[in-house]
Amino acid sequence: MMGWMEAVGTAIQYVEEHITEDLSAEEIAKQVNLSPFYFQKGFAMLCGFTLAEYIRNRRLALAGGELAAGSEKVIDIALKYGYDSPDSFTKAFTRFHGVTPSQVRKEQVMLKSERFFLTKARRSWFPSSGSSTIRKAEEKRLWGHTASISTRKWDRTLLNI
Repeated sequence: MMGWMEAVGTAIQYVEEHITEDLSAEEIAKQVNLSPFYFQKGFAMLCGFTLAEYIRNRRLALAGGELAAGSEKVIDIALKYGYDSPDSFTKAFTRFHGVTPSQVRKEQVMLKSERFFLTKARRSWFPSSGSSTIRKAEEKRLWGHTASISTRKWDRTLLNI
């Protein structure tokens, strides 16, 4: 059986590859051979957010990029990322990005970009808790990346995230 960090990494990779499809905790947990309940609890403990929050935030970040980069209709982008109506998409999008989809099209605005990935640090140096000594350790970490990106620079920046 794989360890938790490997399981989370595999799950995130699966989500990224299937982000525009209907995703369920059951299907994702099946990819890492864990029960949905156990997997969701472990995911939330390790990541600090739920699996559903991760999926929603990634979809909204990707939708923002598509709105900034193209001329596809807002309703088409909303449907692509699992929203049934333009109103529900606009509400979620505005909550996440702080601007409406139409503002992204009309103005230069800042958009959030979130991406999480698994890394293995071979030579990490960090203070041990409660003292000023430094110790060396090999560990695995889930790192998050959140950035605000100008819609003017979205195309170039998106490729580097």
